Amino acid sequence: SAVTKQKGIGLKKLTKEFMKLHTMKELEADKSFIRLAPFMMFDMAESVRFGNCVIRNYVNEIVTEAEKQFSAVEIVLDDGTSYISFRGTDDTIIGWKEDFNLSTGVVPAQERAVEYMQRISDKASGMLRVGGHSKGGNLAIYGSVMCKSVHDKILEIYDLAEQIKKDFYGNRIVMFAPLYLS
Repeated sequence: SAVTKQKGIGLKKLTKEFMKLHTMKELEADKSFIRLAPFMMFDMAESVRFGNCVIRNYVNEIVTEAEKQFSAVEIVLDDGTSYISFRGTDDTIIGWKEDFNLSTGVVPAQERAVEYMQRISDKASGMLRVGGHSKGGNLAIYGSVMCKSVHDKILEIYDLAEQIKKDFYGNRIVMFAPLYLS
C-alpha cells in the first residue's frame, strides 16, 4: 500500500481508504485498548493542522521468535518536517513480553528503532521531529540517541508519557542511563 512506501498517501485519502475496509459499526464494537485510534485519525484528517499531512513508511512487525513488537510511521507535516511516530505496546503477548525484557537490557524493538531512524533520515528532505507514547517514547529516545548520524536533523523529541509521570510521581523518578551517554 501507499502508506508503506516512500511516496506516501495524504491523510484524508488514507481515511477514505480505511473506511472502505471497515464499517463504523465494526469500529464502534471494537474493545481493544487502541479502539479510539481510528476516530482520532478521522478528526485529524478534518483538521486544518493535520489535514494535509502525508503518511508514509509505515511498518508493523511482530516477530514471535525474536520477542519483538515494533511499529512506526513517518508523517510529513505542512512545514516540510517529518514526524517519526513510534507506537507503544500493542495488545499482543509478544509486545508485553518485550516490555518486560526492557528491564534486562536492549530489546529488538530498540535496535529496530535505530535502523528505522537511519532509513527515514537518509530519505527525508526536511528536519525530523520524533516521538511516541510509553514504549514508543522509549523507542523515540533510544533511536534518536543511538543513531548518531541523525543528531543534526532532529528538531525535537517527544516522550508523551513524561508529563503524565511528572504529574503523578513528581520528582521521585530519577533516570540514570550511562549506556546512552557513552
